[in-house]
Amino acid sequence: MAANIEKANTGVTIQKRRFKIFKSKKIWIIVAVVLVAIFLIARHAFSKPAGKPVNTADALKKDIVQSISVTGNIEANQEDKVYLNATQKISEVYIKEGQQVKKGTPLFKYDTSDLDGQLKKAIVTLNSAQSSYANGQSAVQDAVTQAQINVQTAQSTYDQLKRNFDANQALYDSGYISKEAYEDSKKKLSDQENQIKLLQIQLDSANKNLSDYSKSSNLKVQVDLAKADVDALNEKIADGTVTSNIDGKVIKVDAKAGQYPSADNTSVVWICDISSYKLVVPLSQYDSVRVKVGQKADLKVKGLDKKYTGSITSIGKVANMPSSVAGLSSSSASQEAKVDVEIKLDNPDENIKIGYESDADIILNEKKGALNVNFEAVQQDGKGKYVFVVENGLAKKRYVTTGLETDFDIEIIDGLKEGDKYITNPDSSIKDGEAVTVPGVVKK
Repeated sequence: MAANIEKANTGVTIQKRRFKIFKSKKIWIIVAVVLVAIFLIARHAFSKPAGKPVNTADALKKDIVQSISVTGNIEANQEDKVYLNATQKISEVYIKEGQQVKKGTPLFKYDTSDLDGQLKKAIVTLNSAQSSYANGQSAVQDAVTQAQINVQTAQSTYDQLKRNFDANQALYDSGYISKEAYEDSKKKLSDQENQIKLLQIQLDSANKNLSDYSKSSNLKVQVDLAKADVDALNEKIADGTVTSNIDGKVIKVDAKAGQYPSADNTSVVWICDISSYKLVVPLSQYDSVRVKVGQKADLKVKGLDKKYTGSITSIGKVANMPSSVAGLSSSSASQEAKVDVEIKLDNPDENIKIGYESDADIILNEKKGALNVNFEAVQQDGKGKYVFVVENGLAKKRYVTTGLETDFDIEIIDGLKEGDKYITNPDSSIKDGEAVTVPGVVKK
């Protein structure tokens, strides 16, 4: 009995000891958790940034290029497109696709058999009109000739009478002839003088008739009309043989001997001078006023790895207004009037093809080794443009003078020096002298 009681007491003691040990461990665990929590809170408190986080970069010198980026299609520098007349039959074709031709080379000939027949009839009409005109002119010319003879004969008679009168006047003054003889010779001289005047009037009238006949007679009008018909037919027949307007390569030939061209008026003979190429690009009004003939351009033909260069050779004189704009409100950039600008390629090769699409950067201005910062770094207030630089952990406002601007960079002429660390994209809340931290430097 006593042994059982002792065992029971011993068990109770052991349970108490175990409870004390468990209680002691629990306390230590709680203490450890609290200490860890305190440590984490303290570390977080001490590691909290001292200022507003910002991204920075170094102001560096590099080449800065101000340019306009556009896209266009490659064209031959010169081309000659002859659209065929659907109403005229082709009689002969002198060239084939791929052939090289010179300016003036015959390309094809329209059927002019109908015109040849018309020309023969027109020539007969012209000859008849010219014959009738010549006969009429001969008659008028004969009248002029006769009037000239009459005047000359009258003048000869007058000269003889004048000599007689002079002699009679001397005899009359000396008393050798009567007054009646003297007056008779004087009257004959006066009558002959009047006769000459009358005949001269007739000659002038005959000359006028000849002049009028040569200019405006019905027969002259008929001759002129008949000659115009002949000239027009000769010109049409000559135009029937179409020649090349340029030196180049035949790209396309739709003309077929003995056939009429297609009725939709799309048949063409196309010649291109592929010794040189140009890129035609449409520019907005804002961009077109900034470009000049001679400016350089960097080209990237889509699908080709080679870089090409070129220069502006032509700027359109007229802006092309989209037809959809007429009478409608313009709400998108696609409705803006465009000016075509031509860029001649400096270094084309066999990989270039007519119709290829290409991007072009037209260089407006360029500076070598210019100090610059990224575009977003430059801000402006009432005093001017400024940049925030980071000095000793503080954001400092520096007013600057800028130069060239691109979509990504701005040239700094004054206010910064190479190596200055600036805030790349400051927000509106940053103040001059405010503490900042740099979690990471953005390489420019």
